[in-house]
Amino acid sequence: MKSIKSISIFGRISHACLFLLAAGGALVSAQAAPGASDASQPAAGMVFRNVDLIAHPVKTVPSSCFWIGAVTPKENNILYPDAGATYWVSQFRVPPGARLRLRGEYPHARYISFTSYNSQGNATDSVNDLGIQPEPGSVNPFVPGNDRTSPKRRYVVDVLDELAPDRAELRKANTLYARSDEPMVQLYYRVYVPDQGKDVAGGVRLPEPELVQADGTVVSGSDLCNQLVVPEGTLRDRTLPRDRYLAVIERPGVPSTFPALAPPQWEAVQNPILLLTRLTLAGTPEGDQQRLKMDQSRRGGFYPSLENRYMMMYIDRRLGPVLTLKGKLPTTPATRSGARTVPATQLRYWSLCDYRSLVDTAVGQCLTDEDVVTDAKREYTIVVSRKEDRPSNARPECGATWLEWDDAGDGVKNKDGGFLMVRNMLPAADFKQSIHDVGTIADAEKVMGPYYPSPVYSTKEVFESKGCQATSERP
Repeated sequence: MKSIKSISIFGRISHACLFLLAAGGALVSAQAAPGASDASQPAAGMVFRNVDLIAHPVKTVPSSCFWIGAVTPKENNILYPDAGATYWVSQFRVPPGARLRLRGEYPHARYISFTSYNSQGNATDSVNDLGIQPEPGSVNPFVPGNDRTSPKRRYVVDVLDELAPDRAELRKANTLYARSDEPMVQLYYRVYVPDQGKDVAGGVRLPEPELVQADGTVVSGSDLCNQLVVPEGTLRDRTLPRDRYLAVIERPGVPSTFPALAPPQWEAVQNPILLLTRLTLAGTPEGDQQRLKMDQSRRGGFYPSLENRYMMMYIDRRLGPVLTLKGKLPTTPATRSGARTVPATQLRYWSLCDYRSLVDTAVGQCLTDEDVVTDAKREYTIVVSRKEDRPSNARPECGATWLEWDDAGDGVKNKDGGFLMVRNMLPAADFKQSIHDVGTIADAEKVMGPYYPSPVYSTKEVFESKGCQATSERP
């Protein structure tokens, strides 16, 4: 992998004084001009690492000359992937006046989307499954009530090198507006939770591209790839260098377990600056107060899915080798078993994943919503621990779901560390207790109410002393 200097586009910052990461790894005080544009913001210590997909081609998932790379826990485990999903990537140039047409079939899966990104990993536009109308005679299986098993499932999506219209009513149907700050389009295709018996692509071929040129001629296959696709720099991992990470987590005045704190508390991921200041400012009363005064607006970064909202919590086994989470699971479609139709639900998707750090952006293990055991009220108990610390009653028969704590820890230095992340995807309009409704880094528990996964550290012995409490619901 190569490291290249990046320009951060973290958005407007209303708070003037931010402690950012300097080139040598020390903390400095930096002035951020109110109203400054995204592209003018300082790098804040983050760098890009390019994955050479020519030298390291994908092996464990389908690919093509167009879809040249993929992100999964088994293939290029970077960019904080969800174990329930596969992200295919491509990078290409669209000639003036032309459009790229993607012909595909809706997969047998929970969710799909196409998202374009700029050079800094911020989304420029996105089209998800509900926004993709089927071809005449076909069925969109993602629409509640439609037949998910229909063999007629074709669609077409156009990718234009244009800016998205200012108003939704001006958008063309089945169109991704992919204009970026560089003369290339970076495109991600996501498939979440394939049905049982289907491959990671959901039992259909990857979307096939056609270039419709300004004069109407069509280019496809290897000719298209040779003319358009740019494999260099297609997959970019945005990370914090090891020395800078260690400088902030080992600074004077913070607990020895930092960035994990006691008591543990989830924090909504609002924007990249706040995410970084969880390391550079949190851990002291003064720093915590300073963060509350910062810009709390929600902006994407680090190649996000626009339909997801995230909540994270740093963890450390020195605070307790067993972490228990209790909460209420929102209703989600049960698609994995190949349901004929899906009902309207509170969320499209929910997951809990164990990650390492901003230096090592890999995922360990994940639980998707269909993995989680609940009782008749949809309340759950999730136990996070190493294999050797797993309580004997942390199993479905006793009403508990177990998530393995990665032996790699933070992937840098602390074998006891890491962080957890919860995803909420596409909440229903009448469901107001998802991460999407959280307005600041301090109000997740208040807004989410019973859906907040309350965390408590303990030990194997303490959890086992609760006995085996059978549940009436299974995943």
